Amino acid sequence: MRDDMREAIGETVQGLVNLGLPTTFTKQQLDALGVAVSEVEVASAQSRETRKKSVHCPDVLMNLSGPELQALAEGMLSPPHQQRLGELLQRNRAGTMSSAEETELDRLLEHVDHMNVLKARAKYTLQRL
Repeated sequence: MRDDMREAIGETVQGLVNLGLPTTFTKQQLDALGVAVSEVEVASAQSRETRKKSVHCPDVLMNLSGPELQALAEGMLSPPHQQRLGELLQRNRAGTMSSAEETELDRLLEHVDHMNVLKARAKYTLQRL
C-alpha cells in the first residue's frame, strides 16, 4: 500500500476516534495495513455492549467520557469568533459586505451549525448514559 494511502487512512481513523465516533477497523486490521493510529482503545465489554445498543442510533457519540461529553454539550463559540460573527452579521444587514466577508460569514455560520449538531449529539448521548 502506498504511504500516502496509509497516511490518509490513519488520519481518517484518528479523526473518527478523536470525535468519539465508532470505527469498524480493529487494531489488528490497522496493523496489517501498516496504519499508525495513536489513540485506538481496545473496547471493553461494557463499551462493546453500549455500541451494540447504539448501532441503530448514529447520533450517540462513542468513546467520550462523561466530562468530555459535558464539556462538548456546554461548548460555545470563542469570544473573538462571537465578536467577528456579530460584526459580519451587522455588515450583512447593512448591505456593506465584501465578497471575502461573505465567504468568512458563510464559514463561521457553517462552524456554528456544526458545533450545534455536536452539542445536541453530546446532550443526547449524556441522556442515554
